[in-house]
Amino acid sequence: MNTIKIYIGLLLVFVFASCYKDKGDYDYHEINEVKISGLEEQYEINRWDTLIINSVKVENSLTDDADLEYAWYLDYKKIGDAKDLNYIISDKAGVYQARFEVLEPVADSVRFFYDFKVVVRTQYAQGLMLLSDNDGIPELSFMSTLDNPNKDIAHDIFNVENNQVLAGTPLSIEQPDIWGYGGTVWVHTSVASHQLDPVLLREVDRLDKNTFTEPVEECDMVFCRYSQILSDFGAGLGRDGRIYPKVARQDRYLSASLKPIHDMNNLDKMYDYQLSPMLLCSRDATLGYDNLSGKFLFFSNSYDVPSFDENQYDVVRPSATYIGLPWLGWGINMNTDSYNFTSLFFDEKTGEAALARQHNQIGRMRGQDSLVMLSQHYLHEGSKMVVNSANNRLYYSDGGNKVYMINISDPEFKFVSTDLGCQFLDGCKITMIKVARNNLSLYIGVQTNRQDGYSGDVYKISTRDGSIEEYYEGFGGTPIDLIEKEPVEGYDTGE
Repeated sequence: MNTIKIYIGLLLVFVFASCYKDKGDYDYHEINEVKISGLEEQYEINRWDTLIINSVKVENSLTDDADLEYAWYLDYKKIGDAKDLNYIISDKAGVYQARFEVLEPVADSVRFFYDFKVVVRTQYAQGLMLLSDNDGIPELSFMSTLDNPNKDIAHDIFNVENNQVLAGTPLSIEQPDIWGYGGTVWVHTSVASHQLDPVLLREVDRLDKNTFTEPVEECDMVFCRYSQILSDFGAGLGRDGRIYPKVARQDRYLSASLKPIHDMNNLDKMYDYQLSPMLLCSRDATLGYDNLSGKFLFFSNSYDVPSFDENQYDVVRPSATYIGLPWLGWGINMNTDSYNFTSLFFDEKTGEAALARQHNQIGRMRGQDSLVMLSQHYLHEGSKMVVNSANNRLYYSDGGNKVYMINISDPEFKFVSTDLGCQFLDGCKITMIKVARNNLSLYIGVQTNRQDGYSGDVYKISTRDGSIEEYYEGFGGTPIDLIEKEPVEGYDTGE
């Protein structure tokens, strides 16, 4: 009986299926394919500038008369609805994901798109940043190297961005590597060290475990620098003759080192000192030159000396220099794998000069030919110097407007000073020499005799022949220090 029912059911399904007529429309047609071209993978623009993109090409596979709609998006925010984009960037500095979208409504709203990135920078993203002395007041100036064909210079930017004036005497400006401080900029004066964010150049709040925020610590320094090739340890030298260590990622100076200080070779002996205003910082120690004894002093920390601050320099190792002349300056010479340094000595009373061509971080000479007395030189009390590690050359000024070069690796050890022949303004005085990041150029800061508000100029010259590559007039006051500020992506300024 069940078998008969199954046969009847199958017969009914066949009958109803044969009576059904398919009235569907199966007139298939091709979909118009849209090809987007003419866009870059990344656009870089300063904040508040207008992002203009009018190079987009839209090609149709079927007809050029296709009815298309357009849309532009910046991180999912619609910023345009025409084929060309004209958008004022008001978004904060950062990297944004962007999209250009083409919509074909008649084809059931088929969408085609092209993704790219937009990097929004501030006017301080990348450029030359100068610390100068403007009639006794420290001042920051900035010249962007991004889309700045007229070489416009922004003056007094610390005051503009922070509503306060730098105080004291200008000492140095630094931008440590991103690992050390996230690319922030440090401005050192005799009374304070200011940490600025790398995007807006606003002062970074200092944190304290008790008060959460605290003001910039006041000090009385004659030298300060702590971001160098070797490490991000460093120190400031106080007017009281003491060393104030500074360690990476700590927003304060550590305790002043002892003065007098324990002799490392005899801890029961106290060693007095009077340092020249120049320090060489390496790892967790500092090398200075003592004018009282004419010796190198290697400052470090010893667990054998009771101290309330574990990072305080509490011992010193005196080391003979074999020269005994006042120290003019030093330069880093890192052509080898070991820590090699070059120092220059000059006695303005006798006119004697010596080149410590190669010594280690504690001041010990390396090799019998490392110490050379300079028979021909143009050193002066106001000379500025720097060592270029790439070509092993020492560059120095004569206290006026001439630049000389010494080949440190001269195989015959003649060490003759060569005039680079730079044609600077008549009557100007060189107050700053810096090596460019590419090691192929020098930045020379000069004080001119112009009577306007900004009489300090900066020259960019070739390290090979001294030819002038760039000239920036009226950059600031008397140039003290300069950095090639690098952009830092993704830094949170807390706008």
